[in-house]
Order: sequence, then structure tokens, then C-alpha cells
Amino acid sequence: MSTPFTILINGSRLLLVFLMGLAVLVLYWSIGEFRKEALIVFLDVGDGKAIAVRAPSGQTLLVDAGSANYGPGVGAETLALRRILPTLRSLGFHRLSVVLVTHPHQDHYNAVPFLIKEWTPVLFFRPPYTVREPRYLSVLERLQALPTRIIPFFRGQRLWLDSNRGLYADVVFPERKPFFLPREQEVNEASAVLRIVYGKVRVLLTGDAGKKAQGCLLAKGENLRADILDVPHHGSRHNLEDFLRAVQPRVAVISASGRTPNGPPDEKVVAFLKNIGSQVWITGLMGTLVVRTDGERVKLNAEGIAGRKPVDRLDLARSLRSDVSGR
Repeated sequence: MSTPFTILINGSRLLLVFLMGLAVLVLYWSIGEFRKEALIVFLDVGDGKAIAVRAPSGQTLLVDAGSANYGPGVGAETLALRRILPTLRSLGFHRLSVVLVTHPHQDHYNAVPFLIKEWTPVLFFRPPYTVREPRYLSVLERLQALPTRIIPFFRGQRLWLDSNRGLYADVVFPERKPFFLPREQEVNEASAVLRIVYGKVRVLLTGDAGKKAQGCLLAKGENLRADILDVPHHGSRHNLEDFLRAVQPRVAVISASGRTPNGPPDEKVVAFLKNIGSQVWITGLMGTLVVRTDGERVKLNAEGIAGRKPVDRLDLARSLRSDVSGR
């Protein structure tokens, strides 16, 4: 009489073991998929720029961090400690592996001194020319007191953020020896331009590269195609239509408040981007943009805006350019 009961118990145990094993497999698969995900974060810093990349390996890259105007009474320290750091921490950033400031203008670096107090970077990229701007030099002095390696950025460098997954950043501008020595008012034209590559996904970061720099890239025949573009110089009038057309971005991100009288973005630039099929995102009006990608698919999320859902999902596997090996 005990046999049926024993069989039932054994059957339940087998079922339980099976379900537990299935749950472990699902969890393992989910973690594996999560670890494949990279984040590119275009932070809302008002009239400035701050872009952060987190690779599946956990290595991170910060490109610029500053603002000329975030709001009444909000200085660079408040911006760093109450806006940038909390946002990055909420997205799983735990360190700054690499920091690169595209050029020495305060709206691109004045939050950096406060960020490096919290997270000491391993590597800091500086311009390949002599900088005389006192506030920028004070940032370098602080970095020199830290165990941070400081090196110049120049065309041809490749920074591997995840060699196992194949995520890297290429410096495509400027040259190691700039074609001109920029005067203070022309340092925009020697801004670092980076191409982030992960699988079939390309992101082009441009700092404040103006028409002269954009023209140089076009003249070199550089493959500028990118799925997401950090629009040069906050979307101002200092953009060449030929350059924007060459990039042909699916998503064009403009780092600007959008509220400054006579300030960026320029209406004609926004209209041109829309006419070539780009979805335009203005951080000051739409919030911080979080790009999540596994190297094929891209998901866009507005971060920190109550009630806002993912605004778009782009399946890039079929439509994106597959040539990611060209330099």
C-alpha cells in the first residue's frame, strides 16, 4: 500500500528538481544576456556635455563632464555630486576607468574635479597640444597628485573597454600633431572625436568639433556612418550639412538645455537632421538619454523622468552597417 505513495513523493521530488534546474538555467541565461549589455548615457547637464559608457566588463569611460548653465544656484560641484554621480550610480556605474575631456572649455570639464574626488580614474586623456587655460591646468594638477596616468589623445588610438565582447573606442580626430596650433577661441576645432563600436552598433562622439574639424574628417574620407550621433557643438549653427549627411544617424543627441535665448540648438540644424531621418533628442528638454545595446539591438530610455517609458526600440541587426573593422 505504500508503493503508490512512495512513487508520488519521488515524482514530486523529480518535478521539483527539474523546475529548480530550469530556474537556474533561466537565471544563468538572463545574467549572461545582462552581462552582454553596454550602456551609453547622455546626461542632462543643461548647457554643457557629459557622456558615460559602461562596457559589459564593468569598465567605464567618461567623455566630458561640465556645464555653463544647469540652473539657478547650481554650480559645478552640485552638478557633479547631486546630478551626475547619483545618475551614474543608479545605472550601475561604480568607478571611472577612463576620463577624456574633448577640449579645455569649462562647459565640458568643470564637474571633473569633483567627480575624481569620488572616483579616481586609471587613465586620463588630455589634448595633444599645449593648454594654457588656468582652470583646466588646475584639473591636471589634481590628477597628477593621484595614481592616474595622463596621456594625450590623437587619431589612431584604440581604447578597449571590453576585449572579450569586442567593445572599443577609436580616436578619429585630431592628428597627433594638429594641423594647426589652436588659439583659445579655436580649441573647438581640435576637439577629440571618438567612435564607439560594439558589434554592429556605432556611436560617434564629437565634443565641440566645428566646421573646420568636420571638413577635415570629410576630406580624409573617414567612414563617419554611425547609428547614434552626439551632434557637434550642442547642435549649434557650427555644423556642416555634408558632415551630418555623412554620419546619417538614426538617433541624433543634442546636449543643450534648449532654453537659452539665442542659444543652441539651431533650428535649421534640427530641421536638417529630421529631414535626413534622424530622431532628435535634446537632453535639456527630454532628459538624460540611456542607450542600452547588446551590439545588435538598441533600446532608448529616458532616465529620471517620472512616468516616462522607453521611447523607442531599434532592431539594428538587419539594417546596420556590418563593417566595424575599418579604421
